[in-house]
Amino acid sequence: MGSNDELYEKSVLDVPKLQRYARKVAKAAHSKVPMASHQEYVVRQHQEVRRKGWFSKESVTVSERCAQGPALRYWELGRVADETFRRKDGADLYGHVHINWTGVDDGSMIILLEDGELRHVAYSVRDTGPHYPVLEMETSHTEWKVAAMRPHDYLLLDRPNLGRMREKTYSRKSGLLYMEELRRNYRVTVRQKGLGLSLALNRLLKRAE
Repeated sequence: MGSNDELYEKSVLDVPKLQRYARKVAKAAHSKVPMASHQEYVVRQHQEVRRKGWFSKESVTVSERCAQGPALRYWELGRVADETFRRKDGADLYGHVHINWTGVDDGSMIILLEDGELRHVAYSVRDTGPHYPVLEMETSHTEWKVAAMRPHDYLLLDRPNLGRMREKTYSRKSGLLYMEELRRNYRVTVRQKGLGLSLALNRLLKRAE
């Protein structure tokens, strides 16, 4: 074990100190540093009766995407990717090139709320759809799971994923298959537990000056 790792393992995580600093930074950044927002949605279904032809009617199920609660306003302090994957599947159909693609982004994020509270976010993004030639049909779905900070969440930014994207291309009868995948490589980059989060807060504080 190297010296940096030894110092890190021997250090003590001071959660109350980080919480006090987070409240200080939120107060300083208020109205000075733009905040992002995230809105949760829920899909609700209901029945509607619609006319079918001249003399008959039918009952159909209608789905609505409705906002769930107020939007969450926050500053992002940092994120650590857990899985990133891209796949493009191309085929030459009747002389025309069609490319379908899938994207996956999963990971964890630390955010700071207006009141100075810290939160852990497990995020998941799914992108799918025809990529070429029908770009407008691309779709994206994002899910967030926001939770109160647990002790190990304060260490998240101490250990970023330094892995690189690995690229592969396969030739198949149906066309080319191109893939990108993030190789996991988590490494401690600081000497003090919680320093990654402290540095992220410091960067936000400097933006407020």
